[in-house]
Amino acid sequence: MLELPSPRFQSDVLYRKEGVRIITAVSFTCVFLILFLFEPFGEVRHDFELTGVIRILSYALVSSGVFLCCQGYLLGVLQHALRPAHKDSVKKDSANNDPTNKFSAGIVFWLVWYGFLFLAIASSMFLMKNLWMDFTVFSWSEWGVVAYRVLSISLLPLLVLVALSYRKSSTSATSQELTIKSLDKNPEYLRLNLRDLVSIKSDDNYIAVAYFDNGAVRTRLLRNKLTNLELQLPPPLLRVHRSCMINLANVESVQLNSQGGTVHMKAAREAIRVSRRSLDRFTREWENYCQRTN
Repeated sequence: MLELPSPRFQSDVLYRKEGVRIITAVSFTCVFLILFLFEPFGEVRHDFELTGVIRILSYALVSSGVFLCCQGYLLGVLQHALRPAHKDSVKKDSANNDPTNKFSAGIVFWLVWYGFLFLAIASSMFLMKNLWMDFTVFSWSEWGVVAYRVLSISLLPLLVLVALSYRKSSTSATSQELTIKSLDKNPEYLRLNLRDLVSIKSDDNYIAVAYFDNGAVRTRLLRNKLTNLELQLPPPLLRVHRSCMINLANVESVQLNSQGGTVHMKAAREAIRVSRRSLDRFTREWENYCQRTN
């Protein structure tokens, strides 16, 4: 079964729906402004008339809409279909986990995927052009012209996106400094490095923060709620059930089954349960984290 690691230059923002929506909005704006301001293609002109502006708007909507459907929804369905079934025991340092083979498989998958995405956008733009021109230019040669124009418009934004993604991935997320604040009238502050954080467990209106301090695991109790922190804390922190978040960087081993599983953290005595509801997300994030760190 093909596994879908994420390449090192691939930013996490491309897999999150919020990020896909942001990129969709940016791509729509860029395409519209390029066509409106520069008119790089002779027959796509607006002449400051309403019909011309609507035509440019339709091209921008179609291209960004196809990207949103493919990257935001179809990709998730495809990844779910190709993901291997849950194993009874999953370990980061397994002998069968060859990072070279997985990275190569990931590169092939993403090349095929973005090739498909380009063809989908080019084809949709070709159909939109024919709708405007009553299908008088419905030919392979004209499709090639449209594909060339789509590539020329999207090449620069794509290079910028890849450069920003590579820059982001080259900076380790685990080097970030965290400040966890209590909700007391006179708040307490816990400052630590993300790589030292082990887990955060919830108990009513309090949280128990487990972290490394000079090689030993210590626990700090603060008045706060896990739901508040989940929206603020960055990856690789992940919620594994309703009352616990863990740091994937400090996972020792993982045992999963169809009902959920358990996670053993470094220097921790007790295993942490993975709920059935969180299983799919945990499996996906754990596999991606292993690929990025191998």
